[in-house]
Amino acid sequence: MHAGGLDFHAEPLPDGSSRWDLNFGLYDYHDEGLTGPLEYNADLFDAATVERLLDLFYRLIDAATADPDAPISRLPRWEEMEEEIG
Repeated sequence: MHAGGLDFHAEPLPDGSSRWDLNFGLYDYHDEGLTGPLEYNADLFDAATVERLLDLFYRLIDAATADPDAPISRLPRWEEMEEEIG
């Protein structure tokens, strides 16, 4: 996936289980760019729901990087972005 000039891809967890209900980290590895884990509790979320959350997050990144000097209050709200994608 690609958003705001960033590329995202999924990687499985080493032990295959999440320690939190939903956890997302983003780290700057200078030689690899930005990377990080996304963990979720499969008893609470299905893959489609997590994909939808990621899509909304990517849209937020796109909006923020399109006008980096804009105040946070001008970024689209989650509800507005959800309406756009149906």
